[in-house]
Amino acid sequence: LTYIPRAYQKWIADEVVTAIKAGDKIIGCELAARFGKTLWALDVFRQLTKEGYQYAILPAYVLTACSSFRKEVASFEDFNDFVFINYDDADFQEQVEANKDKKLVITASLHVDADSTKYDVITALDADKKLAIIDEADFGAHTESSRAILDKLNCPVKVVMTGTAIERALAGYDVDKIVKWSYFDMLLLKDGNHPRLDTVEDRQAAIDSC
Repeated sequence: LTYIPRAYQKWIADEVVTAIKAGDKIIGCELAARFGKTLWALDVFRQLTKEGYQYAILPAYVLTACSSFRKEVASFEDFNDFVFINYDDADFQEQVEANKDKKLVITASLHVDADSTKYDVITALDADKKLAIIDEADFGAHTESSRAILDKLNCPVKVVMTGTAIERALAGYDVDKIVKWSYFDMLLLKDGNHPRLDTVEDRQAAIDSC
């Protein structure tokens, strides 16, 4: 399979990638249900590997997100050069250490104890090459215990994703940019009435992608 982004996925990815390339560190993304966040996030990381990023860290409070990322990395040829490492792999630390010269997608459960040494191997990775993508960030990733783990991962650049409650997800962060794509945006695009259509060359292709 080859990943072909829908028009809105490309627009939002372009905004996030441009912001990170410009030096923004904390980016909030409020993305509607059915947006396709998993593939979108992997594509954002793929684009950023061309800018020197090498490690996508996926801190998760809702752990089902981890299996979604594993499935998509394995399913799409666009991500064949990524090595996926899950937080509950028996040899997790050894895998990270052995593959640190490759492009890594690493999940990290936010349910571990803050004093655990489990993620020291992630902490030690070059911070300038790390990107944290936090999915469902309003479901627990904003809590004090989760923040302790996020700090330990030592990822200066964070893409904080949520479907709702972006204010709660970003509470306590010094936010550089917020990007939103609502379900209403999706309906407007599908009906051919979205103002963004005035900026594209092929209106119909953008509508059909929805």
